[in-house]
Amino acid sequence: MAQNQCIFEYSNFGNGYLRIYFLTESKRVDKEIMIDLEKYPIIEGVVADIDPLVDKIKHELNRAHIKAIQNPLLLLRCVETYKSTLFLPIKNYFQAQYHYKKEVKLKHDKENFIALNNSYKNGVGYIFNTYYIPISVIESFNKIEKALNTEFVGVQPLGMFLADFLDFKGNFVCFHIRKKSCTMIVVFDNDLITSYDFEIESDKDILNRFLLVATKHEFEVERKQIGYYHIDSDEPYEIDLGVKRFGRIY
Repeated sequence: MAQNQCIFEYSNFGNGYLRIYFLTESKRVDKEIMIDLEKYPIIEGVVADIDPLVDKIKHELNRAHIKAIQNPLLLLRCVETYKSTLFLPIKNYFQAQYHYKKEVKLKHDKENFIALNNSYKNGVGYIFNTYYIPISVIESFNKIEKALNTEFVGVQPLGMFLADFLDFKGNFVCFHIRKKSCTMIVVFDNDLITSYDFEIESDKDILNRFLLVATKHEFEVERKQIGYYHIDSDEPYEIDLGVKRFGRIY
């Protein structure tokens, strides 16, 4: 039987964490390892000394009776990641994509960041969201994968992965919260509209960020209503967003 899909979820917000988990074919978490990085100092976004962290990973994998990791996917939630948004009032998608690539080529700092994007139709044109991920973080995990005798099949911002992964029809916002850091995504008509990573201390932080985003996208950009919300969190949060909450979907 094939091994369940392995996910490495790394966050360098606050003390940082590394979450390693395995997903079944039905998108359920089978086994999960959570490593708080407080004891593994993070400098300029990366774990300064990966050897002790690798030893910890191996120890936890052994405790979970996992002998090897095959084709893991790396998901990142990094302070250094930033996003740019470009609207092109061009009806033909291929022409819009051509102009987008020219624009990004001028702005992309290839020495320090990789650029990943998603796009969606908006009115008479297309909107392109570009997420710039620090290469230094990816390179640190290249060392980790070699030490674990495996190879990552890809890297994505956490929010982009969630938007592809969620199985829910409707216009919604989702909050993925671990160790006081939150990824919030907005999805309209199965398209990822935006993704934000931020730290939280209370319910109020979630509500405030939601109101800012809802105001922008419901009344200024897409002019569509958010009808549902979901929270996947390691701590309980009680918030009233004025829309329906839907249950577990992953």
